Amino acid sequence: MKILVLGAGAIGGYYGARLLQAGADVSFAVRAQRRDALDREGLAVHSALGNFNGPVRTVDAKAIGGTWDAVLLACKGYDLAQAIDDVAPAIGPDSVLLPFLNGVGVRATVGQILATAPGRTLVERAIAECEAVAAAEAHPVRGEGAARTRALLLDPASGWMASMMRDIAGGARHIEHEQIVGDMTRLARRHGIDTPLLDAAYCHLQAYERIMQSR
Repeated sequence: MKILVLGAGAIGGYYGARLLQAGADVSFAVRAQRRDALDREGLAVHSALGNFNGPVRTVDAKAIGGTWDAVLLACKGYDLAQAIDDVAPAIGPDSVLLPFLNGVGVRATVGQILATAPGRTLVERAIAECEAVAAAEAHPVRGEGAARTRALLLDPASGWMASMMRDIAGGARHIEHEQIVGDMTRLARRHGIDTPLLDAAYCHLQAYERIMQSR
């Protein structure tokens, strides 16, 4: 399978590197300046899950030739319209297009959220709300589990994004908000626990799905 990754930043670079490590045939479509740097220096990814540092194949994002089995869009939200035009020649009748859109205008990664003024405080409060509900249900989060959660969600360099946020970035008509956030809010009400951040998230997710299903 030939895979084209448009963009080689935090998202495109990470997923492209992981695909390369798995043995996939991957090329990166990037602009001229970024292409020169990648051709000269290779791609470097540093992650708690394992690093990658090595040469990669590149193509000019403005002159993509041939068709590809899969195309990953890993651009900034404000570059989306141009990115779609750029990858159009690479899309054949059997190609798969996967959006991994990066940017606060679409949906933010953990690192981007933490970079905002209230970001860390809000994430810490959201974790505390979830842990309070889990404890009330006799499933307290302790020790290594609690440490892993904080390491994932409080890392300023993290490019991680929840799968539901990726679904939203991809324009999914149906998301798992009821099974994930909705269940948490209902359990909280059962135990009389105040969860203002979970409630706000649940409200936004319900509104999103209603909008998408009305189109």
